[in-house]
Amino acid sequence: MTITRAVLAPAVLAIAAIPTVARGEGCKYLTIAELPVTYTGAGLQPAVEGKINGKPAAMLIDTGSTWTLITPTAVGTYGLSQRASGEYVTGIGGRSRVYQSRVADFSIGPVTVHNRWLRVLGEMAGEPSYAAIIGSDFWMQADFELVLSEKKLRFFKPQSCDRTVFLGYWDQNAMVIPLEAPGQDPRPHVMVKVNGGEVQAVIDSGATYSVLSKAAASRIGLNPEELPLELSGFAQGAGADRVRSYRVRATVSIGDETIRHARLQVSSDSQSFGSGAEMLLGQDWLRAHRVLFASSQQKLYFTYNGIEPFEQTGEPWYAAEAQGGNADAQVLMGRREDTRKHPDDARAWFAKAAAQGNPRANEILAVRALAANRQDEAEAYLRATLAAQPANGQAALLLYTVQAAQQHQDAGAQTLRTWMEKAPRESWIRPVAQFYLGQASEQDALKSAGTDEDRVCTVHDLVARWHAVNKDAARAAAVRAAGQPACAAIKRGLL
Repeated sequence: MTITRAVLAPAVLAIAAIPTVARGEGCKYLTIAELPVTYTGAGLQPAVEGKINGKPAAMLIDTGSTWTLITPTAVGTYGLSQRASGEYVTGIGGRSRVYQSRVADFSIGPVTVHNRWLRVLGEMAGEPSYAAIIGSDFWMQADFELVLSEKKLRFFKPQSCDRTVFLGYWDQNAMVIPLEAPGQDPRPHVMVKVNGGEVQAVIDSGATYSVLSKAAASRIGLNPEELPLELSGFAQGAGADRVRSYRVRATVSIGDETIRHARLQVSSDSQSFGSGAEMLLGQDWLRAHRVLFASSQQKLYFTYNGIEPFEQTGEPWYAAEAQGGNADAQVLMGRREDTRKHPDDARAWFAKAAAQGNPRANEILAVRALAANRQDEAEAYLRATLAAQPANGQAALLLYTVQAAQQHQDAGAQTLRTWMEKAPRESWIRPVAQFYLGQASEQDALKSAGTDEDRVCTVHDLVARWHAVNKDAARAAAVRAAGQPACAAIKRGLL
């Protein structure tokens, strides 16, 4: 990958030479707060510490979200009630209903609000590790600087600073581009060139990778239906579905910076990203830059920090996070060792994460214990998973099979009833729990997966396990065989 930078105009350099404290005549740029950033979840997404009703809560930094939203799983974790709002949100996973919950106390760093009705996302494709998504309705109210490489977020208050004053205080050569604000959309929009074609992009700190829409890719000669593409994986967020994506190579220009041979993802879905945006600039771009969102001027200031932008593997910094004790990064390292056929190293990473109470690590180890017929060990891991994620449907269903195998069907049924009380109303896996409890047919359970291969694999495995504990080995084998093509297609490592 090659990165070049155009020579800045002398007028810009002259402005940049203004001293840091006094940016211009009478102008002061004051730091009003600095928050540490942590990386959380399967994609190691950036988050800050907050609280919901006095309890610690990870809050996702998501400039790609219009609204601030409580996640579906947090409803059960924090004992919140919900009411209908009549609103919907459209994310990368499709359309999701939005509810409301009254929260006594909600804190983001030093900011606390009391007795507020907050929006609750009805459905997400996975089990998020964060309790709330803090969107651009919050972030873009003030000037803030995001330095993911240093794990820092800073808020600034300009005093007597007009739109002509240069605010890139850390580097007189910082690049400056306009921040667009289409309509009522508070998200930060910028113009980007991909292979020479102009594309409107949203800077999305909640997106692990930068993504180009299918329409934009086709317009600039990267039609996913005509090129030999590498399957990258799935993108997920608001909404129940997950969207398949592919990797391409392209030249990307943002302001005076040009990145050649950049690895981008192209969505297989035909939808745009809202307000005419056709691209998401994600963490893989943000991590390579120091970025100041100067809402007071509707400008973006940024400098390149030497890290490879649009880097897709992430292993060096994953490894650093894992060695530093980040349990989610330790799970990722375990996954990587699995793909390299290093089972002992993988288990060591999973064990480290599980010892910290990481629910994904505990669930992985539970599935492996079940495969080795170590029922008591599996039960302990599953209980640890549910202690951290009470709304984790797959863990609840697996625990039921363990309890039923031990002739404790009543306890297993109570496990599922407890889960159903805490799970999101629109949880895609709810029909499988209803099937276990005799409230839905096997066909209803199997249909709940839709066409998502990961879910098809999971549901067939869970239905097969139910038949196995009910001593119907033939039906269990038939169901498992029916799900095998989906499992093979995604080379699933968990089940």
